[in-house]
Amino acid sequence: MNDHIAKPIDPEVLWKTLAKWFTPQVQTEALGDDTRESLNMPAVAAEGRVVNASPGNKLGSVASILARIDGLDAEEGLRRMLGKTSLYESMLQKFVDGQSDFEQVFRTAIDKGDHPTAQRLAHTLKGVAANIGARTVSEEAASLEQAVGVGQDRHEMSSRLGSLLQRLDALTGSLREYFSLQQGIHPDSHSDRQPRSQPHIDPNQEPDAVSLLDPAMVNQLIKLLNENDAEAVDCFHQIAAGLKREFPLEYVQIEKAIDGFDFEEAHQLLNRAILQR
Repeated sequence: MNDHIAKPIDPEVLWKTLAKWFTPQVQTEALGDDTRESLNMPAVAAEGRVVNASPGNKLGSVASILARIDGLDAEEGLRRMLGKTSLYESMLQKFVDGQSDFEQVFRTAIDKGDHPTAQRLAHTLKGVAANIGARTVSEEAASLEQAVGVGQDRHEMSSRLGSLLQRLDALTGSLREYFSLQQGIHPDSHSDRQPRSQPHIDPNQEPDAVSLLDPAMVNQLIKLLNENDAEAVDCFHQIAAGLKREFPLEYVQIEKAIDGFDFEEAHQLLNRAILQR
């Protein structure tokens, strides 16, 4: 192995790393700025040297507003979403919804002595926060995860939890205000995030005829989950109806993990479901 890219994968770091080890056949300046920006791809000279390491600083009006939220690096978050503002907003909304009961669930796990669950909750929050560009929350969650893992006393864990919640509550509060204002100004601005309509299933139709999944799409979902790629959310919803019919017992857990951005857990659940068929 010549190099390593840590998760969550940053597209800019990916391109820089590739540039170190591969000599492109065509200089990427020839692709044009628009093409490179759509790929989040820096210009690379023939010898592999990065000419323009910045993927571009053009943030739309939405991203510019998000950039003002304390504790949120919107530019970094957008890089991870390959510049897709609507996907980024969707991830932010799901972050707010998915972490609303973090404190309650975490404290319940600790009170029950269920440290593995408490550690997993902190680990999930660490990864999700990193994906959206909430570095401080991610770092605080990592600190809490470490405290649970090494068996710190309740006082130390409570202290780290309090520090995390202070950051988390401030961030989710600002995001709620942002979405509330956006909805008031542009009532239809988030219509693309409405639940996808499910295809009509004829009860008289043979189950196998409506439950078939495209193997290529399933493999793509597994790949995206393994790479901690935010596109896994869209990919999952594209085949959600088929997954629900094929894996009725596991579907709810898989959906919960994906909507909570716990891609590692979703990857394990889906692979297990497939192996147990």
